Amino acid sequence: MVNVPFVSEEFQRAFRNTFRGQVNSGRDLHVSDIVIPVVDFTPTASGTSLPESLRYAINRNSSSLSGTTAVATTSLGLSNGFYRIQANLFGNTGRQKLDFVLVNPTLTLSLKTLFIDATTTNDGASMSTDFIVYQEVGDDLSYSMGIFSGAAFYSFTVTPIADVNGNIINPSGYDPQ
Repeated sequence: MVNVPFVSEEFQRAFRNTFRGQVNSGRDLHVSDIVIPVVDFTPTASGTSLPESLRYAINRNSSSLSGTTAVATTSLGLSNGFYRIQANLFGNTGRQKLDFVLVNPTLTLSLKTLFIDATTTNDGASMSTDFIVYQEVGDDLSYSMGIFSGAAFYSFTVTPIADVNGNIINPSGYDPQ
């Protein structure tokens, strides 16, 4: 069996990035004249068999909030990771604002703001948004509801989709096996 250095630097870099434990082995990646393919069909290796669009489904892991009164900046009390937020704001009259922010000790970052000026419409107005946010260590995902005049109703659902390391959180009760 012949042991020949693999000359593609791009492939070598990809191998080193994927298999970090092999970087300190003291030798470059080599190939032999015999190729043995290894295929792993387990959910751990392939991620999940659930289509991406279904991973974001509202499920028992989701939590919902709604209300009709003003709310000062309030923590959602979430652990670190990736979340899908689906929010709606309805106004009959006046001006209202629903705001999602990431708060940490050094800065506050406004993520999404739904603002309605229902005074310019006859039948009220509504706005909705659907976005994904990453809450890293030290961050706190919060929301606030401002009613400057008139009446409003807000509702939103928060669904965890991955942990802080990017590992998929399957919908409650789903087993890919």
